[in-house]
Amino acid sequence: MYMKKFKVWNENSSEWENNRIVLMQNGALFDMNRKAIIKPKNHKVVFGMGLKDEQGKDIYEGDLLKTEPFVHPNAQKDIKYDFSLWLVIWDKEYCGFLLKEIHEGKVMSFKGFVLEFEEVKKWGNKYDNADLLNVI
Repeated sequence: MYMKKFKVWNENSSEWENNRIVLMQNGALFDMNRKAIIKPKNHKVVFGMGLKDEQGKDIYEGDLLKTEPFVHPNAQKDIKYDFSLWLVIWDKEYCGFLLKEIHEGKVMSFKGFVLEFEEVKKWGNKYDNADLLNVI
């Protein structure tokens, strides 16, 4: 049986929860160390995609992924970047993970775009590295 991985971001302390957290069927969070329920309005649960980057690190919702340059088909032909940055998001309508490319402070969505994840490097996440994104 595959166990879905997740992490919990504490919005009050701006840190990841280090305690053993259980995600209950009703969506509540239970802290096994403190033996207490965590208030969900102060915490964000982020799920793993079930994929790893080229260094074997798990990829989660909110992660920033760095790839070789990608030029959008509608972009001007003379635009060239040294690399592309992607934000991993969960799309409720699509019912799955999507990647949004970040270009010059703009976010562009590619619903059908597939990356070969062994060529992707995890470069941070929108929680620890919010300064990397002007869109958050």
